[in-house]
Amino acid sequence: MYLTRQQFSIITGKPTKLPGITTVLEKGSGDINEDEVLVGRRTYGVFDGATSLVPAIYNSERTGGRLAVEICKQVFGEETDSLIVAAEKANKEICRQSVAAGVNLRCKEEHWSCSAAVVKMYSGFFEWVQLGDCRLLIIKKDGSYQLLGRNPGQDVSTLQQWQQKGGLASGSVMEVMAEEILAVRRRMNIDFGVFNGEQQALAFLETGRVDLDGISDVLLFSDGLELPQEAPASAPDFDHFIALYQRDGLEAVRAYVRARELEDIGCIKYPRFKPHDDISGVAISF
Repeated sequence: MYLTRQQFSIITGKPTKLPGITTVLEKGSGDINEDEVLVGRRTYGVFDGATSLVPAIYNSERTGGRLAVEICKQVFGEETDSLIVAAEKANKEICRQSVAAGVNLRCKEEHWSCSAAVVKMYSGFFEWVQLGDCRLLIIKKDGSYQLLGRNPGQDVSTLQQWQQKGGLASGSVMEVMAEEILAVRRRMNIDFGVFNGEQQALAFLETGRVDLDGISDVLLFSDGLELPQEAPASAPDFDHFIALYQRDGLEAVRAYVRARELEDIGCIKYPRFKPHDDISGVAISF
């Protein structure tokens, strides 16, 4: 399944805007949007659920990835704790609810799991946490930028192999690369971290505190909003990303991403797992 330009115009609408805050949230080519955004009183975040590799559906047709992002959004949205404490609580709650739903925790592919990037604003600084492949980007008033946290890059090898197969592959990337994708998923919280209820996830949690002096924008976004690139191992083009954002906000970035995806529905020129990934983003402007 892929989205036409007409379908994009139907489902996108205008980004939600509050004073100093812009958000974008859009379902990709899957049946369920497994991304979510949080806009609280002083806490903001994005959450990206891992695409389910098992057919199990829970609680009114929701996947494990969807439930993981809902749990994280609710816990972080309570805003009563530091972000580190909230991360611990969210991870435990994913474990509690997934066990109650009958998830086999011995099989990592059954875990409810998601990535996240969250900030909490204080007077003159903000606290941040990041886990998985959601990104946190600071734009400074002098034109420079800084990435907080790290991108685990766990899928680079799989996408390189897919690209090498090119048009010879008989099936979608999720079908052709199923064994490789499963092998990577089974390395969660061993080689890379995600919220999935395992205590080991917290060892991968990135966190810190940043002064607001000299900062013009703080951007949080899922990997669905990263600009498509031809070489899976290459560094993301954040110079172009920022130029698009400064021209017309998150909407300009979203439009660029969707346009490139429409040029490559087979996911070969720009290797990725879906024709259109879910997108979530929060921009905080000062």
